[in-house]
Amino acid sequence: AISEALSNGRRMLSQYYSVQSYKWGAIASAVLAAILLVIAPKFIVSSSGEEFRRAAIYAIPLTIFGSIQFLGWLGDAVFLGANKPFLRLVMVVCEQTIRISLMIILLERFQIFALLIAYFVGILARGIISYFVAHKYCFPQRFYVWQSAVAPVAAALAYYVFLDFMAKLIWQGDEIT
Repeated sequence: AISEALSNGRRMLSQYYSVQSYKWGAIASAVLAAILLVIAPKFIVSSSGEEFRRAAIYAIPLTIFGSIQFLGWLGDAVFLGANKPFLRLVMVVCEQTIRISLMIILLERFQIFALLIAYFVGILARGIISYFVAHKYCFPQRFYVWQSAVAPVAAALAYYVFLDFMAKLIWQGDEIT
């Protein structure tokens, strides 16, 4: 859609698509994160046993990591839609450089959590940097904090509390419930 709009000289339409992508990406990611944060740890332990409790703990930061990945993907879509695939390459290289550097720096002290930290920081940095690079080299970007961050996170928190309450009522320690 961004490519089509830009090809026809509709920069404002491209900007609208970008804004909507931030909003709906945040909403979808937040809802999925709320569901997975409630279900994943319980399911891992109940289906695999107590010896996998550590894996259930890792599911939490991995879910949070997954919920911010849309920022990087949206940057990729803007770069490709604006016919600037080189910028996508630069962002991927930056993200991987951040990840590898943080892994080297943090691995001895934080062990497996160093990998989680490195992945989280790398994808978050890529998403934020992509926004500003796209704003400068593709077309003006807009990010509305309320509709693309505050409201989705607040809704996800409320949804999480509700789902957690329901899970406590229903879950009996087995994979079926």
